[in-house]
Amino acid sequence: MSTEQLLRLSRRGFRPAQIADRSGLPRGAVYLRLRRLRQRGLLPPTAPPTAREPNRTILELCRAGLWPGEIAARTGIPARAISHRLSKLRRRGVGVPMPAGPRPAHNRRVTDEELLAFIHTGLRPAEIAAGCGMATMAVYARLRALRRRGLLAGLPPPLPRRGRKGKPYTDEQILSLARLGLRGPHIARHLGISRATVGRRLRELRQRGCLGA
Repeated sequence: MSTEQLLRLSRRGFRPAQIADRSGLPRGAVYLRLRRLRQRGLLPPTAPPTAREPNRTILELCRAGLWPGEIAARTGIPARAISHRLSKLRRRGVGVPMPAGPRPAHNRRVTDEELLAFIHTGLRPAEIAAGCGMATMAVYARLRALRRRGLLAGLPPPLPRRGRKGKPYTDEQILSLARLGLRGPHIARHLGISRATVGRRLRELRQRGCLGA
């Protein structure tokens, strides 16, 4: 790889490991060539380690009740890196309290209030995710958090199992579980009936307009 190509990749934001993968050069050789280019003034110098925010400052902000995202906005350190540092401090036995107040939701596409309204109208998590441009698993995680906070009804207590023949449970019970975000296999396991029975009755409920498509 020529010096011009190396400079171009580095200025475009490629890290040494990525440049090594693209060029086939050993990573050590890439680091050495980049260091020589910095010494010649062709690349800006790397930030010194002292420029990083000390853990003491992060810990003070955490003890003030701030969330990692709020600490990131104040310090300029990525929120993921702050969470990693706090986890290391906990493993070392340092007291790190949980954040106080509601979690910042500036970048959320759907607020908790909107999510609750969607659920109460009968929409399933997959439908909410598709309509709002979210990941389905993110919707499920948000619903679990709402249940832990008591803002959304939890799962009904398990019912005694019966045989897999006949119709041991009502449509209202299956409908309530489906509106809580459970899928067919989970409903079948919760009620003790076959997956085929749950799938057939869910199709019937959708055809009757009792559940979203």
